[in-house]
Amino acid sequence: MEAGRGGVERDCSGLKPLPTMDGRRAALTAFRANLPEITAAALRLFEDLPVTADEVRAVRDGEALSSIHHLDGVGRLQVRNFHDAAEGLLGMDAFRLDADHLAALHAACAREDALTWGVFRTSPVTIAGSDRLPPEPEDLPGLADRGFRFLREAVSDPRERAVAAFLFTARSQFFFDANKRTGLLAMEGVLLAAGFPPLILPADEAGARNPEGATGFYARLRDFYRTGDAAPMMRFFAKRVRAVTGHRAKA
Repeated sequence: MEAGRGGVERDCSGLKPLPTMDGRRAALTAFRANLPEITAAALRLFEDLPVTADEVRAVRDGEALSSIHHLDGVGRLQVRNFHDAAEGLLGMDAFRLDADHLAALHAACAREDALTWGVFRTSPVTIAGSDRLPPEPEDLPGLADRGFRFLREAVSDPRERAVAAFLFTARSQFFFDANKRTGLLAMEGVLLAAGFPPLILPADEAGARNPEGATGFYARLRDFYRTGDAAPMMRFFAKRVRAVTGHRAKA
């Protein structure tokens, strides 16, 4: 266990089971093939948006399918934004883990959805379900600079660096909204740049409470918000997060 910048303790041992992939081209192919499922899984987990991969494709293509009538304007906006932001990772020559790239991801995935997009928040916020208060807005630029520099320079394993980037972004609450979505995109960017396959976070089935799905994910995330100890989340990612190989997963 090591203590990183930003008050987050990390433990890389739990990430050893995560798979590798033969090169960035293969990772990009897998990511491109699974963009709809990656988008649907993220929005089901983070926004409780009942959307499938096929419905993401319909929104992306502007189709008027009856299956997407349950999505209101905000829901469709979130689908388009996240899909477009994720697709933008494919066009980046090299993703760099820093405040500028994080802000660019937020500008894409939270456009016209959050209070502001592409800039750090300017007033205090709270985290739903947590008593911990995130850093004050004036502390965010320095926190981001120190934290991301630490991850780039001191965390050699891209898998650990990717998961830590998500956790650091979520706990710091750099933005008014869409912090987890932005952190997930940063995680995928780190993995793609290093030639690793994308990761799809688990969601519970409708009406179910799964200790190894979304229920377990949020229980561990709340503990992480409170303590800053990332070890349980690292182990959760290693055991429960699904890695995608070079073919499209089932919707």
